[in-house]
Amino acid sequence: MEKDYIWHYDSPLGGITLGSNGEAITGLWFNGQKYFADTMKGVGEEKILPVFAEASHWLDVYFSGKEPGFTPPLTMRTTPFRKVARKHANSSKKT
Repeated sequence: MEKDYIWHYDSPLGGITLGSNGEAITGLWFNGQKYFADTMKGVGEEKILPVFAEASHWLDVYFSGKEPGFTPPLTMRTTPFRKVARKHANSSKKT
């Protein structure tokens, strides 16, 4: 079974929790937001991972007002309803 990990980042807009499967970012939430960590598989283990270091660097650059110029590894994890809604939204853009 795939394990989830979390990392906390202090942004100028408030605390952010990042989620990862160990290789890519699977979620990013402002602490306390609606649907907080809704795509996590249970309680994630807090652990320093290279992907969190890369994402933290990206956020540091972004919040400094600069263009990061790179994107940390990302993977989409979502609900079946959101998959259908996204597919519908993407197909309606083509017309």
